[in-house]
Amino acid sequence: MREAEQKHDPIINYPRYLTEHGIATEAELEALRSEIDTEINEAAEYAIRARRSTADSAMKFVYSPTVDASSDQFKSEPAFEGSELTMIQGINKTLFDEMETDPRISHLRRRRG
Repeated sequence: MREAEQKHDPIINYPRYLTEHGIATEAELEALRSEIDTEINEAAEYAIRARRSTADSAMKFVYSPTVDASSDQFKSEPAFEGSELTMIQGINKTLFDEMETDPRISHLRRRRG
């Protein structure tokens, strides 16, 4: 099972795609990995050194101070259209619809088929 999942793992496949199609060299990808590792490590160190939150701050920024999401302003009847989808089908459809609006990720759109 794990080997089958790895065949579809974008962490493994995307760098291979980039090198096979001449989009990036292995040296460029390694430099990018190094940059990402550095950024992650710096963020982790920053988080570790940060002052701990107090218990009274737990609810800060959970709810809008200016909008009441339970108000009548947000009441509406659902408008169903199209066929019924499973949750994963709905997520995939949403992702692909968003990809179609962004030309920077055209290679992903081609896989939709």
